[in-house]
Amino acid sequence: MTSIFHFAIIFMLILQIRIQLSEESEFLVDRSKNGLIHVPKDLSQKTTILNISQNYISELWTSDILSLSKLRILIISHNRIQYLDISVFKFNQELEYLDLSHNKLVKISCHPTVNLKHLDLSFNAFDALPICKEFGNMSQLKFLGLSTTHLEKSSVLPIAH
Repeated sequence: MTSIFHFAIIFMLILQIRIQLSEESEFLVDRSKNGLIHVPKDLSQKTTILNISQNYISELWTSDILSLSKLRILIISHNRIQYLDISVFKFNQELEYLDLSHNKLVKISCHPTVNLKHLDLSFNAFDALPICKEFGNMSQLKFLGLSTTHLEKSSVLPIAH
């Protein structure tokens, strides 16, 4: 009976250590549904996951996320962004997951973001698929979301591997 008790205690200690390690390695900031019109300026430099979805953000500038060098996941879906220059992420080398779905994007300008694995541009206001030759250079990209409700012309040749 005591060996089971000791095993349970050891198991609980190991579990607690694992939880602490995962909490220390990930720094989540959730500012979704806060009525934001700009990216908050008071974000910790330790931020690895930022959720600013379901707000009223209409622009994204390099200065908004420049200090977030550890940012891996950015969820900025369900906002009002109409134009995006992807180069705003040039200082976010760790960025792997970018959700820009359900905005009002009409146009994006491309910039290679090598570590990006997930890019969701679904349900925006594009009249043509926003395909850039740089997408073809994103060797880590596993998901490119381009679902839409309105589309007049498209070409996926630039991303053919």
